[in-house]
Amino acid sequence: MQKLMIYVEEAQYKKLKRQAEAERRSMSEVIRYALDEYLKSAVKRVKAVKP
Repeated sequence: MQKLMIYVEEAQYKKLKRQAEAERRSMSEVIRYALDEYLKSAVKRVKAVKP
């Protein structure tokens, strides 16, 4: 696993914190999950565009 520092808007931080608490997970876990989901759909979009 690699360490990554990111900056988020205050509203994003608050939503992320609430979501992590609701799921009883760390904010890092929620971010990793969201990133995985985004990257899955991004790969599909790229494949659809390639000739």
